[in-house]
Amino acid sequence: ILGRGRAAYENERKLAIIAADSLIDKILGLAGYSGENLGERLKQIEPSDLDSLNDLWEAHKIRNRIAHEADFKLSREDAEISLALFEKALKELEYI
Repeated sequence: ILGRGRAAYENERKLAIIAADSLIDKILGLAGYSGENLGERLKQIEPSDLDSLNDLWEAHKIRNRIAHEADFKLSREDAEISLALFEKALKELEYI
């Protein structure tokens, strides 16, 4: 699309990460993990129960920076890594 700036694409990447984080949160909630947010749910999971647990933590940290740091700059590379980590977890959870 002509006229779209770098900031517009960065915002789309940020929204994609927030959406992926929210999806994982909902899935874990439906699986019976209690908590008010994904961080609380992740704390209840044993590493032996979810191979991608550390990856989820890393991706969730990026989401938290997006949500809580007004001036956080999300590079395309970091967005791709974060989304790949969410995708890995979704596959392990047999959601995709």
